[in-house]
Amino acid sequence: RDWLSAGWCTQLEALLAESIGRAVELESWEPISGGRPAVLRSSSVVDLFTQLDQLCDVFISFASLQPLQPADLRAFTDVVERKVGSYVRIVAEGCVPLPASALEGDARRAASAVASDEAPATSAGRSRSSRAKGAAAGPPANKAALEAQPLEQLCLRLNNCAWAREQLGKL
Repeated sequence: RDWLSAGWCTQLEALLAESIGRAVELESWEPISGGRPAVLRSSSVVDLFTQLDQLCDVFISFASLQPLQPADLRAFTDVVERKVGSYVRIVAEGCVPLPASALEGDARRAASAVASDEAPATSAGRSRSSRAKGAAAGPPANKAALEAQPLEQLCLRLNNCAWAREQLGKL
């Protein structure tokens, strides 16, 4: 019985890590073609969940041959959850971070002023000390990178993550 929770799940984790890496590496970030409306997911998330669905079938076959302990089920579900989480992190890390908005900057300045017992500066008359501290931020350093990443790719990445969450709940 230990082979299931120890050996098989350990091998499964390594197999899924390799498979996820390969799927993301080969990802073209093109929507899956098909019917109308177009599917707003890309191939890597479909590949991952096709593989997970097949692995669930194998696990159910094991369970039908002999009764499994709760620890066996937990070991399997832990591997699946970790690997889906890993996929989502990889996909999200591929997105260029959004620049801080002007509203966030104003909120930070106001919080800083309150924390230091100063009155927040108004937009009409900012204090020289605020400007000296760098309150007036220049353009974000990653603006060019953000503009270079196609909006469709960002949407696909988000849709892949949302679909992964939905599919994990169905497994």
